[in-house]
Amino acid sequence: MELEEINWNEEDINLAKLLRTVDLVDSATEARRLITQGAISINEERINDINSSLDFSKEYIIKVGKRKFKKIKINKK
Repeated sequence: MELEEINWNEEDINLAKLLRTVDLVDSATEARRLITQGAISINEERINDINSSLDFSKEYIIKVGKRKFKKIKINKK
């Protein structure tokens, strides 16, 4: 299975906003709910903290539920 790769160039790396912008969820509220329920994984590590942040200049594979995956590369602006 080929993952869709997305380059993220914004200064703010708010996880809920990122999930919404790359169409992994329908709203930031849904993203926050899924994060608190443990349905979001980044590089196979379950995320439970709404305030989680991501580092610049790295690649991440984000998984939402069982079937939604995207590869995100974060670049410093």
